[in-house]
Order: sequence, then C-alpha cells, then structure tokens
Amino acid sequence: MQKTITLLITLFFAATLTAGKTNILGNWIITKVESKNDVSHPYQTLAFMQDGTLKIMGIPVGTWELKAEKLYLKTNVFEKKNENYDVTAKGNDNLILSNKEKTMYLQKMDKTTVAENNKKSGLAGKWKINGDYPEMIRIFDFVLPDSLTVVENEPGVTSSYIGSWVYNPNDKSLILMMMGTEMRGKYNMEKIDDELILKNEKFTLKGKPVNVSATEIKHLNFTEEDFYDADGNYKYDADEEKLPWQEPYSIIENLIQVEELVYRYSDFLPEVNVPKQKILKARVTSNPDNVELCVDYIFDGYDNENLPEDTQLTPNCYTQDSYNKLFPFKGDTYRVAGTEQITTPAGTFNCTVIDVAGDFDAVSRLWLINDMPGIIAKIIREKKDDFGYYKIFELEKIINPSK
Repeated sequence: MQKTITLLITLFFAATLTAGKTNILGNWIITKVESKNDVSHPYQTLAFMQDGTLKIMGIPVGTWELKAEKLYLKTNVFEKKNENYDVTAKGNDNLILSNKEKTMYLQKMDKTTVAENNKKSGLAGKWKINGDYPEMIRIFDFVLPDSLTVVENEPGVTSSYIGSWVYNPNDKSLILMMMGTEMRGKYNMEKIDDELILKNEKFTLKGKPVNVSATEIKHLNFTEEDFYDADGNYKYDADEEKLPWQEPYSIIENLIQVEELVYRYSDFLPEVNVPKQKILKARVTSNPDNVELCVDYIFDGYDNENLPEDTQLTPNCYTQDSYNKLFPFKGDTYRVAGTEQITTPAGTFNCTVIDVAGDFDAVSRLWLINDMPGIIAKIIREKKDDFGYYKIFELEKIINPSK
C-alpha cells in the first residue's frame, strides 16, 4: 500500500511539471536567441530538472513551471527575474520559447545519444589546435561522454575554459559549449588522416592529436613537513654524507671541461597535462685561474637566447670556498631518496636521487650524476595550488670545448 501511494505521488508530481502537450523535462541546447535588435547564438546547455530547478551550463540559476503551454521562469541571470514564454514544440527534439522581448530556440540533448555519437566521433583525447598567433599554444581535451577542457597558453598568461561537446554524425557537425570564449558554437567537422578541421563563420580551427602518456607525470608526494619529526627537529642531517659530490673543488674540476649543458624543458599546461617544450642552453664559463666557475641558471624556464623582457638570469657561480653540494640549486631542506640509473637523450647515468623542499610549498626532485659533479641528469619541479606548476628538465647534451 505504501509503495502504491509513493508511486501515485511521483506520477502526480511529474504530471504537474509537464502539464499540457509539451514535455520540456531534460537537457537542451540554446542554439539561437532573437530579440528586437539582436540575434545571438549562445550554444549553452539549459536543463529543466524534475524538481523544478533551472540550470544553465550545469549551474542552478532559478526555477521553472509549465502550465497550459506557458513557461514561467524565475532566475537571477536573465534581464528580468521573472519571465514568461509561450512554448512551441517542433517535433520531439526542438522547442521555441517566445515572448514580446525575445525568442529562444532549443535543441534536445539526450545524454545517451550524445554519449554514443561522441564515442563514434574519434575525438576523445587531447588535440593541439592552432592558436591565434604562433606563440600561443592551444589544447582541446575531449573526454567521454561529453566533457571538454580548453587551455590556451601564451607568454605570461594561461587561460582555461570548461564545457561540453556534442557530435552529430548525420551532418558531421560539432557543437562546442564553453563559457568565456568566442570559440563556442557549431562547427562543420572534417578529419583528414590525423588532422582535425573545424569550420564555422567565425573560426577555422585545425589540429593534430597529442600523444602524451599519463605516466609522464609522476607527482612529488612529499611536503616540507616530511623533513621534520613531531618535535620540529630535522630528520636528515646524516644524509649529507650520502651525497655524491663531497669535494667542492670536484665540481669546478669537472665543469671546466664543459662548454655548455643543454636541457629539454617541459612545462606542463594545467588541467590537460600537456607539455610545452623548448631547449635551454646553460653556458659554462670560468676565470683564467679556474678558481671560480659560472653556469647559466636556466631552471626558471629560460636561457640567454629567450630571456623575457627586462629579465636577467639568476647569478649562479661556484668557487672553492662554496659550500653547496646541490649546485646549482640551493637549500638545506633535502633528503636522499635513493639511487637510480636513468636514461636521458644525453646518455645513461647512475644517479643519486634527492628530494628538496623549497619556498612557498614548492618541491623538487633531482637526479645528481654520481661521477659528474655539478651536472644534474633530470629535475622535476612541482607546486600544487591554484598558481601551481609541473616542470621537467632533462639533460639533452653535454657540449665540451672544441679541441
């Protein structure tokens, strides 16, 4: 008896929401809005929820009620907080909402159909899309069933947009729905070999897939607190004796035989985990008596060939009186994490692995080459917060002076 009463209440509630001939429950795409002075194509999702909640792009913005083919909306986003619309159905997949001020055109978004069609599109994954100019890197990350993240990186600025996507195999079109960017809209889609081409009246977007293995990012799961015991005492004083570079002069003696250290720098773009890469060159110089040696500090992500405007490289010199066994890094909060043989483009090296806690919750992992004092085979630098980063430096080449 109780189950019967519950079912009757549910049916009555649903019937009240969908009173009249038109059922507007579910997810829709706002494809066009016409007003007296303007025509726009928002391409945003609009959801009429069973409990009377109204959502735009997944965000609750008000309530809705349908009575005798009249839709009553109360929102905090429309120009008028209370708006009423006449509802006209065009088949099962299209609605027209109209009043004296504007007309909205909606297209049905069936989640099951969207998931099936998006899977058929072959878009799932990361794509490098042409930027507005050569210095811009733009990544589209299509995730099944319908999530989309776009990251744009340009000198000094990284922007990201989150939304959804819908592929239609019948007309080979793709709808991109995102807030904050003009790239949202409906595109004609074409795939030629491994190239993706998206076209509409505003944009022509071209791109190729990015093959990045998730294993390339190995997060550093330690913090500065891990270096101290419950009483605040540093736990790794004894690790100094485990460092491979014990004699200060050995660093100078080794590096005076080097002209340049070349590293491949990978700066991973947030949210999509795709690296922006470039080659950095660290020049090695010494004074005539070979008692002081300087190496360009390129671990801020630039070298002398690509310095940002009004920027200088961090001074980075070493003398016989220096007491820095982590050169060219500085810091006393470190520990030996073990030993490891790793291979980089420059060769295979036996290394001592060092964990370093830096300023402002930044952490690093260094692979010090045991028999090459002063040369680091690989570096991972990470900071986990809203302004965080994940960077990798790998030794590409050791250039010795020409004979």
